[in-house]
Amino acid sequence: MSDPKLLPGYDAPGPKGKKTQVWVQKGPTATYVAGTGQVLQAAQFGCKAFDHVSADGLSESTTYFCRVKYGATITAGAAVAQHLTAVTYITLFWYVAATGAEYAGGDLSGESIRLAAITV
Repeated sequence: MSDPKLLPGYDAPGPKGKKTQVWVQKGPTATYVAGTGQVLQAAQFGCKAFDHVSADGLSESTTYFCRVKYGATITAGAAVAQHLTAVTYITLFWYVAATGAEYAGGDLSGESIRLAAITV
């Protein structure tokens, strides 16, 4: 698990104790598996939970992009509650920009992508 690097000036306080933060997140090591993704715990970012996380744009090499999935897999009955509460972890899924297919698996530790988050 690689530690994220908080960009200077983006640990900005917000309403009710929330913060807006921007990080550079390194790609996963050889443990990345398609369909499983890269799990990131809120504690890694020095916060209790995520309200929102975005991974817009391409990786530093422009080869990959990421999508964010919040918390655990949810059932239809829990869907409303899940989206109204902060989550303690997210999963990043890495995709090949040229094809749109999820990265098959392996070492992406040489890659990085910027994440923007509202945290609690």
